[in-house]
Amino acid sequence: MHSVLDINTITNPGEKEKLFEQYRIIYESINQLNMMRETSNPFWLTANGLTISSVSYLNTLG
Repeated sequence: MHSVLDINTITNPGEKEKLFEQYRIIYESINQLNMMRETSNPFWLTANGLTISSVSYLNTLG
């Protein structure tokens, strides 16, 4: 089982720098994923709305 790493227990400055770099990479990738979700949501809302509207319209014609 993994334990939470306490940055205060690391004494080597190189290790702290490496840990911070890993944290920065993870933070940036999460931020990019959130931005991608924000930009794709309006597209899928429009696509689903058009699909539901067209199915409903075709249902009323039939």
